[in-house]
Amino acid sequence: MQNSKAGFRLWSSIAGVLRFVAFLVLLALLYLLANFETLPFGAGGITPRTVFWKLIVPLVPVILLIVPSVWRNICPLATLNHWGHLLRTRIYGKERDSARRGLNLSKPGIRLWLSRYGTHAAVLVLVSIVPARIFLFNTDTHALLTLLLALMAAAFLMGLALPLKSGWCSSICPVYPVENLYAISPFLYADNTLCAGKVPASKPQMLCNGCTRHCLDLKIGAAAEKSRRTGVRWRPRRVVRAFINSFPGFLIAYGLLDSYSATVRFSGFSGAFASYAVFAIAMFVSFSISSLTRRFFNKNSSNPLATGKLIDLVLVAASFNLYYWMAIPSFIRLAAALCSAPESALTPVGVLLMAGVAFLSIAWLRRAW
Repeated sequence: MQNSKAGFRLWSSIAGVLRFVAFLVLLALLYLLANFETLPFGAGGITPRTVFWKLIVPLVPVILLIVPSVWRNICPLATLNHWGHLLRTRIYGKERDSARRGLNLSKPGIRLWLSRYGTHAAVLVLVSIVPARIFLFNTDTHALLTLLLALMAAAFLMGLALPLKSGWCSSICPVYPVENLYAISPFLYADNTLCAGKVPASKPQMLCNGCTRHCLDLKIGAAAEKSRRTGVRWRPRRVVRAFINSFPGFLIAYGLLDSYSATVRFSGFSGAFASYAVFAIAMFVSFSISSLTRRFFNKNSSNPLATGKLIDLVLVAASFNLYYWMAIPSFIRLAAALCSAPESALTPVGVLLMAGVAFLSIAWLRRAW
């Protein structure tokens, strides 16, 4: 945590470099998707979409669990959203666009709607995209390229339309619901450099321009500032809690369909229907079991809020392990192909990674309990 101006300036410089690198990676991925059906290096005819889904995407959850504020600083879509905001300030002028003057969430309009229902929209976008991986984005390079370009355009345009993170990062970004889950109890905190208009004299981590009601950056900062003994309570919005309840089923559905798609090809209307139906059923079952569990423990608890937080923690830790139990074997196979090495040579690495995920989740639970 940066408690001084010098520390904040140093982290701002580091974050800028990391942001540049992350954006270059995105551009390189777009270039590969647009020009190559398979990578021009490595063995086994690896496709660029496989690298994206199996190598790049699995890096995000572990960052979100350990230090979610770093991802909030370096995400390429957040960078595009910020560029849109900067262009907005040039068009309208800094004074007119200043968050202090412009924030009035009592007025009807898109900002009020996004402040209230942006998370709902983000969940809807996420549960629309992930099932589509089974019958479209996992197999069609151009579809994936179109998806990424559409998300990039949406992030930039929402920054152009609304100030700072209110239009994308803290509202309709499809990663935002997952950030809400893993940000319950961060190990580390890094100051938000995207919203910093100046270097504050103290507590730069709490610098806020008031662009939206439910800013995850402030929630992450508050959780990192205080320890368990000071009575910090995680009180997610209803839609976030509903997503926590259904998230294990969401991951199980994808794991089952992904493994099944290795032998049966999902395509067309029937493939789309089957994919969305399996996700809906799995999420409903997960939500129902989690809700009944909550009701049982809350009924016998003197502090339902604390009990609810503990259940949230267990569900998030279970989801974290579920995801990596499915992702690590694919990661190992891809790494072996990229290195032109036998998969058996990297099997011990996979075992160590799985053990590391389990240890990390236990340490996270113990810290947050």
